[in-house]
Amino acid sequence: MTTNPRILATAGHIDHGKSTLVQALTGTNPDRLPEELKRGMTIELGFAHLDLPDGDALWHVGIVDVPGHADFVRNMVAGVGSIDAAVLIVAADDGWMPQTEEHFQILLHLDVRYGVVALTKSDLAVSVEEAELEIRARMADTPWAEARIVPVSAPQGRGMEELKAALLELLRRTPPPADAGKPRLFVDRVFVPRGAGTVVTGTLTGGSLKIGDRVTVQPGNLTGRVRGLQNHNRTVETALPGMRTAIQIAGIEAARDGEGEGVWRGHVVEGGGISEAPSSTLVHAWVQRLSRSWDGEQSPPVKNGQEVWFHHGSAGERARVYFPGRKPLAAGELCIAELRFATPPALLAGDRFVLRDISRRLTLAGGVALEPEARARAWRRAGMMRTLETRAAHPADAAVWVRDILDRSGWLQPAGLLVRSRFSAAEITAALKFMETQERGAWLFGKSAWQALRESADSAVQTHHKTHPNDTGMEVAVLRVALLPRLPDPALFDSLLEEMISPCGGHVREKTTVRAASFKGAVSPEVSKACEAARAAMNSDRLNPPAVAAYTLTPAMKAAMSHLFKTGEVIYVTPEIAMLADAAAELRARILNFLEEKGRATMSEIREAAGLTRRILVPFCERMDKEGHTVRHGDFRVIRQKFSDKAKTQGT
Repeated sequence: MTTNPRILATAGHIDHGKSTLVQALTGTNPDRLPEELKRGMTIELGFAHLDLPDGDALWHVGIVDVPGHADFVRNMVAGVGSIDAAVLIVAADDGWMPQTEEHFQILLHLDVRYGVVALTKSDLAVSVEEAELEIRARMADTPWAEARIVPVSAPQGRGMEELKAALLELLRRTPPPADAGKPRLFVDRVFVPRGAGTVVTGTLTGGSLKIGDRVTVQPGNLTGRVRGLQNHNRTVETALPGMRTAIQIAGIEAARDGEGEGVWRGHVVEGGGISEAPSSTLVHAWVQRLSRSWDGEQSPPVKNGQEVWFHHGSAGERARVYFPGRKPLAAGELCIAELRFATPPALLAGDRFVLRDISRRLTLAGGVALEPEARARAWRRAGMMRTLETRAAHPADAAVWVRDILDRSGWLQPAGLLVRSRFSAAEITAALKFMETQERGAWLFGKSAWQALRESADSAVQTHHKTHPNDTGMEVAVLRVALLPRLPDPALFDSLLEEMISPCGGHVREKTTVRAASFKGAVSPEVSKACEAARAAMNSDRLNPPAVAAYTLTPAMKAAMSHLFKTGEVIYVTPEIAMLADAAAELRARILNFLEEKGRATMSEIREAAGLTRRILVPFCERMDKEGHTVRHGDFRVIRQKFSDKAKTQGT
C-alpha cells in the first residue's frame, strides 16, 4: 500500500470547536497543556494524526490544531507555516468572526490554496443555508471560492463521514510535498527525554532526512547528527517531506528556556548543505497588504521604517520594513520591500511570511522572500529592482530566476547557484539546458557576455599598439590587470588568453607579450637608428659586451633596447649585462661542449676555457642553471642530464 504523507491545519475563531472536531476525527485530544484543559481553549499548537484509506493508497495526515484566541495568533502562524491544506472552522451559530477573518488572511498570505470549511455546531444554527451563504461571500474572489462547506456537529458525530470524504477529495487534488533536496524542519517543540538527548519536532519540508545525516541548526550555525527519527510515534529510517517528524539530534543541546546556545522553538534544522550558503540581515521581498476588512475595519497601513513582527515557519522575530519612495503600503497594494533584522533569518528565496504589528494584535501583511542574501541599498538600483520584480512575478519558475541572473551579470556558476532558494538542483540544471551559454571552467557565460570580454581584450591590445608603436606587443601582465575587474574569477584570464592566441584567435604570444597577428611592429627612424647603435655596441665584443648603462644614455637608446629585448634579438643576463641572442647561444654551446668533454668543471676552469671574466661568466652560468642546462654540485658544474643519470645510478 502506498503511503502519502500530508499536513493539514485547522484555523478559525476561538470556541468554534476546532479541538473538538480534531478529537472527533482522530480520537486524539490536541489540547495537551493543563492550562488548555482547564480553560477549554488551545494556547499552544496541538497535534494529531488521521489515516484515510483510499483504495490501494493510504493518506497519512498530520493535523496541526492551532489556537483561535486573538492573544495566541502568533502560535497559529507557526502552525500553518508548513502545511499542505487547511480546514477552516466556522461555527454555524456565530458565523464569520474577527479571528476567522484574521486566520483566513494568514492562510491567503501563506498561499494555502487547498482547503475545506467545516461548519461546526450546525445543530445550533437558525439557518445552515444562511451561514453557508455568508461564508461563500467572505471567500469570494479567493482561491477558496469553490471550497466545500461541510455542516458538522462533532459532539454528536454528525457529518463526520461527509467531512472525511471531503478531506479525501481535497487530498487527491493537493500537490505532493516538494522534494528539492533541501530538508528543513521548523522546530515547534523541544524535548530532552532522559537518556535520549535532544529531541525536536516539526513538519519536515523541502527534502528527506535519514539517520546519520549531518544537520545544522539556525540561528547559531550549530552542527549535529541525526541519531533517530519518528513519525507519529513510529520509528522510521527516513523522514519524507510532508511528515510530522521528531528528530533525535546528537551534538546539539536544548537551549534552557530558549536562552543561550542550543536549539529551541522557532529555530530551523537544515540539511542538504543549505547552511553553507551565506545569509544576510537584509532581505529583499515583495510585501502585500490585502484589501479585505472586517465589518468595514481594515488593518492600518504599513509605514516605511515601521518595526514589525516577522513570522516565518515557527519563528517570530523583530524586523523593520522599508519601501521605495518611503510611502506607506496601503490596502490592496503590493510592493518590493527591504526587511532589516538584528540577526540573519533562516530564509530561502521563495519562502512566505506574515507581518504583524509590534504589539502582536494585528496581522498587517504577508509576502515572499526574493533575495535572502541582500546587500545594503542594492535594491534601489534599477537593475536589482527589475530582478526583484521579475522574481515576484514568477516566484515558482526556476527558469525565469536563472535567466535573470545570467542576463543581469552575464555569467554564473552552476555549483552553488540559488542554494538559498526553494528550487532543486534538478530544476536549476533543467533551466540551464535551454539557455545559450559558453562553459569556461566552473563558470557559464552568456554568449554576449563572453563576446564582450573578448572584445575588451582585443580593444586593449589594439589600443596598446596605437599608443606604443615601438613595442612588439602588450605585456601579458598588463593585459591581465586591465581585464581582472571585468572577470568574476581571476583564473578565467588564462582561458581568455588561450582563446586569443588560438589558431583562430587573431593574436600571437611572444614570450611575455601578446600582439594582434596583423601587427608587425613599427619603430620610429630615431629608435631604428638607436637599435643599430645598440647592436654595434654589443657586437664590439660579442661574448664580453659593455655594461648596458654605457650606451643607454638617451631615451631613444632605452627604447631601442626594450624593442630588441621584446623581439628576442637581445637577452639580459643581468639588468646591467645584455647580449645579442645569437652571441648568448654561442657562449652556451661553448660551455656545454666543454662540460661534455670534461664531465665536470669549476668556475675557474670554465672561465679559463672561455677566456672571459667572472663579470660575464658567473651570472651567465647561474642563468644556465635556472634554464635547466646545468646544475651546480658543490664547487663543480655538470650538465643537468648527466647529473640526474649519475644520481639515479648511485641511488641518491
